[in-house]
Amino acid sequence: MREKKSRFNRSGFFFNKREQPIFGNLPNVAQTNLIAKYSLGLLVITGIMFYALWRRHRLTHDIRFTVATTIGRRSTPRNPNQIAYEFTINRKIYYGTGSSNPNNPGEFFHGRYYIRVPLKSPGASQVLWEKPVADSVIAVAEGWAQIPR
Repeated sequence: MREKKSRFNRSGFFFNKREQPIFGNLPNVAQTNLIAKYSLGLLVITGIMFYALWRRHRLTHDIRFTVATTIGRRSTPRNPNQIAYEFTINRKIYYGTGSSNPNNPGEFFHGRYYIRVPLKSPGASQVLWEKPVADSVIAVAEGWAQIPR
């Protein structure tokens, strides 16, 4: 008696009578899924890197300096000694909070200070606590490209 030959090989591909795969040399499903997962992961990582570069560009270009005035103290669960301030850039008033002096957390910086403002993201401003401003200095509407002397 003759043995009956199967039309499937060990990897599951269907063969015709000449013992050649009908669907060509396709990779198996596990390899395809693995390639798709790695490709998707690489795409996500690339997207995160481009977002980080774009955000860095927004925060480091078109920087202006203006005057911030402290308006009080704010307490949050993360930092109970935050200082609230306000500043005006391009005739629009912005409010923010900043950490108090790291060397003396209880110290309240009352007065006027220079503030570094990225024009594309004014909410990401940074108060320069070590640079107080005299009352005679009047801030210009569009800010300064450098801190005035």
